Amino acid sequence: MREAGVPLVETWNETLPLWEFHRDNGAGLECTHYCFPSAPQLWTYILYDTLRRLAAAPPAAAAAQQ
Repeated sequence: MREAGVPLVETWNETLPLWEFHRDNGAGLECTHYCFPSAPQLWTYILYDTLRRLAAAPPAAAAAQQ
């Protein structure tokens, strides 16, 4: 994807530790991932930062950053 100039939003390394934040709801572990920061909230921050960096960079520089 990078070779085609499509920016990737990599979230694996930031999301992986969030498995420890499951809470016990009395019937087992709760898996809604709405602990703070939640995985979707974290992905939103990372996507926003990626889009902001791409908008601020000249087109040639944006492709080179990927």
